[in-house]
Amino acid sequence: MVEAGDGCAVFAFVGSGPHVSPSPSPENVQSKDAGMTLTLPPELQTTRLLGRPATDGDMGYLRHILGSPQTMMWLSADGKAADEPRMLDITRSLSGHWKAHGFGVRLFFLRGSGAFAGWAGIRYVMLDGAPELELLYSLRHSLWREGLGSEMARACLEEVRATGLVRSVVAYTQPHNAASLGVMRACGMSFERTTTVAGLPHVVHRLRGPVEPQATDQTGVR
Repeated sequence: MVEAGDGCAVFAFVGSGPHVSPSPSPENVQSKDAGMTLTLPPELQTTRLLGRPATDGDMGYLRHILGSPQTMMWLSADGKAADEPRMLDITRSLSGHWKAHGFGVRLFFLRGSGAFAGWAGIRYVMLDGAPELELLYSLRHSLWREGLGSEMARACLEEVRATGLVRSVVAYTQPHNAASLGVMRACGMSFERTTTVAGLPHVVHRLRGPVEPQATDQTGVR
């Protein structure tokens, strides 16, 4: 999913369809993590990747994911690539979350070549009527099954948990999305429940407590 800035809506597309739902306020999420004022540095480095905040000019990079039938079969209810207006909305939404809240989704690039790899980050979301912090991630199809999805997601979780301000993060996907479920397990998340998002069944995983450092799995997850 992607959330717009203050006063806007959430455009749900990760593992679900392009519907619009109300956006939770940071204050509501803070009721679960009392006193939370979460602000993260712009850059995040991993062994193979360099991440920086999404900006309004990133549609050209995001096109590698949003315009790909292989990735959008998991990110959209109809399995179709996003059109140009939709891509622009999503790009602005990703950028808007950083501007509004001081954290959000980063675009990650391969260290050395500088090639775009994918996106990952933490954002506010309403799930089953409750405010949550969600981990989301997606990798361009040409880089699947190299462990990069787990590497991005794990780094984002370690960073946000290291602040000591967040006690719980969720992630969810369709039950037959084995690669995404593999990323959740690699991040130490545990199954919590099933739910419905955009009319499709989803499985919700949650991480509680501190994140322990873990070697990147480069075998079976993307």
